[in-house]
Amino acid sequence: MQYSAKRYPAVATNYVQFFFKRRLSLTLSQMRGLFGGSNNLSLLEIGCADGVVMRDIQQKLPAVFSSMTGIDTAKDMIVTAATLDSTHKMKFYVRGEEPIQTYDAVVEVGVVNYADFDTELAYARDHLKAGQVYILSIAGKGSLNARLGDGVGYNNFLSYSEYQTKIRALFDIKKTIPVGLRIPFMWRVPFVARLIQPIAEIMLSRIVPNLFHEKIYILRKR
Repeated sequence: MQYSAKRYPAVATNYVQFFFKRRLSLTLSQMRGLFGGSNNLSLLEIGCADGVVMRDIQQKLPAVFSSMTGIDTAKDMIVTAATLDSTHKMKFYVRGEEPIQTYDAVVEVGVVNYADFDTELAYARDHLKAGQVYILSIAGKGSLNARLGDGVGYNNFLSYSEYQTKIRALFDIKKTIPVGLRIPFMWRVPFVARLIQPIAEIMLSRIVPNLFHEKIYILRKR
């Protein structure tokens, strides 16, 4: 539970927590629009960690996915994820040990910048049914967050336009949603930031989308 508690507390007290919770909220909102009313679909989450995202999907969209699979490179996370699944509907695997199959939806948020981008795109494409949806979040090097020095540790760090060139070779981009505008000093007063940050992001997402920490991409396999 330590992974989830640090990133998804009930109330955010810093920018990082706000960002994680906001990204998950926007991802779930897009999934409701895409899959609401459907049932018996299959889901794959790449980089599932302790299963926190899958558990929220199951809670908010309980009738949509009858099959939910999570993969991660960290074995201890997979063990924790399986332990925390009270529904016993989810299956978790160390990446590379998962069964070979295709899915109605693939979700990969907060992961791809730590991996090889081209490999991740190809993996998602190969595990997605034709015409179905890949939800991907990417951090761009032109963001305000990156300009303030937070790009350390990424295996790849390109501009959003460079990422999109690679994406278009394999997927159709149906929608992009900016998330996470790092505003210096804002979170020194958390209760004020919790009110102002979401308003600022709504207002500025159309004006300066490339300054946002990440973009959530809704992609469709051709």
